[in-house]
Amino acid sequence: MKERIKILLISNMYPNKRYPNYGVFVKNTEKILKNSNFKVYKIVLTKQTNKIKKLIKYILFYFNIIFKGIFKKYDVIYVHYASHNAIPLIILKKIKKNIKIFVNVHGSDIVPETNFQQKLQLYTKTLLQNSDLIIVPSNYFKNLVNKDFNINFNKIFVYPSSGINKENFYKIEDKNLVCERLKLNPQYDYIGYVGRIDTKKGWNVFLEAMYLLKKQKFFNDKKIIVVGDGKELEKFNLKVIEYELQDEIIHFPLLPQEELIYIYNSLKIFCFPTMGESLGLVGIEAMACGIPVIGSNIGGLKDYIIDGYNGFFFEAGDSEMLKEKILKYFQLDENDKKIMIKNALNTSRMYEVNNIKNDLINIFINNV
Repeated sequence: MKERIKILLISNMYPNKRYPNYGVFVKNTEKILKNSNFKVYKIVLTKQTNKIKKLIKYILFYFNIIFKGIFKKYDVIYVHYASHNAIPLIILKKIKKNIKIFVNVHGSDIVPETNFQQKLQLYTKTLLQNSDLIIVPSNYFKNLVNKDFNINFNKIFVYPSSGINKENFYKIEDKNLVCERLKLNPQYDYIGYVGRIDTKKGWNVFLEAMYLLKKQKFFNDKKIIVVGDGKELEKFNLKVIEYELQDEIIHFPLLPQEELIYIYNSLKIFCFPTMGESLGLVGIEAMACGIPVIGSNIGGLKDYIIDGYNGFFFEAGDSEMLKEKILKYFQLDENDKKIMIKNALNTSRMYEVNNIKNDLINIFINNV
């Protein structure tokens, strides 16, 4: 690179101390670019729960995007999450037609989960069609953007959301150490769920499968670990009571990556019951810790789960089938389990940051 490429990174999702995992893929991508000699400036928002403060911050955020886009010179504007950033960028593009925009889509920005997100789809489509290229996290999303937004395949590049870092997620051999860290009883086998307790994340499917397993006396020597928080936490807690799973479930709040490694390593199997996912890094994180994944046969999970090789698929929303796949895993002999664990580890290495970062770097070098 003869001259340092100047990038303005824009995102309404960026981690802070209180919400360390919120938009962590944006921060990780920024780190890759900075370490690769790009000059990165940023305009970002962190998570805000107060509605008035959130509105004010968005107004200032939008103004800042338009102002800096007009009066500062950048080689490219790199946008994470299309829908909520679309309006100021559409305005900016009308004012400064030659400005170059790369958009990185992630999930609900192009597959809306709420009525508000649905209303933003017109702006999302306008932004994508006026962008120079689109970065997507999986081949599934590449096909989706091509079909739903009429974007030429040549403008769409796959890059798996900054991947995973082997320094953060790896297999810990000493299970007693893991259990001691989390205050768990090492005599139990643990089944896990990590994710938002929110719409379309499949937490209800997971709980129903656990209830079905309980009816089969499955939890005599096993426990359930759930990590997460979200808008449907109250519904989650009520379901736990309804299914009488209080004694079986150990519930942790949202945890930073340095703690999640111990969660994954405490498990025998990881359940990923999502109803739609652009990629699903938590599944890859679990595999990096040597944990096979039982996931919904949907979306970006198809990019890395191979049924019977590094985990199992079940049909999205089918709690009975999820239950059966969990039983199937525990019925494997120890040698077959070891092979599946090894395969999960090998799969995760394909998504390790050092193995994928050149894909991102080349997108910028070859297209700016």
